[in-house]
Amino acid sequence: MDWTLAAKIVAVAWAAIGPLVGVLIGAFLTSRIQRRQWLSDRKREEYHELLSTITAAYQEMMLLKNTDNLSMEDYNRLNFTVHNAVQNCIFASDSVIMKVDVFGEWVKSVRNVKGDDFNKIEFGKKMGSLLEDIRQLALKDIRS
Repeated sequence: MDWTLAAKIVAVAWAAIGPLVGVLIGAFLTSRIQRRQWLSDRKREEYHELLSTITAAYQEMMLLKNTDNLSMEDYNRLNFTVHNAVQNCIFASDSVIMKVDVFGEWVKSVRNVKGDDFNKIEFGKKMGSLLEDIRQLALKDIRS
């Protein structure tokens, strides 16, 4: 076998195939990066929605409680709103439900809102702690 002829054939073949291999590898890497970015964006949106919903429910509950207008219907509606926000998390669900138990912590925090022994400062601290836990979890989850 003539090795110079074989080397020329390989060189010509690689000149045609090499760029295609490079394009395929580049496309594979790009699609992985884009998928990771897309997933990160979806998680960011879910965490934003969850934080916004909890904050709005907290604010409304405090407003109604301060004006002595917090009915059981309002109380249940706000609990269902937070519950739905937690349950609607698709991309961040493992982190939200398993690590922090957001709805469980919400329920513990609002348990005494309807009672006479309600402490606004303690309630505010619990809500602040819950929101901060979610923020910290979101930062870790979105980065990974």
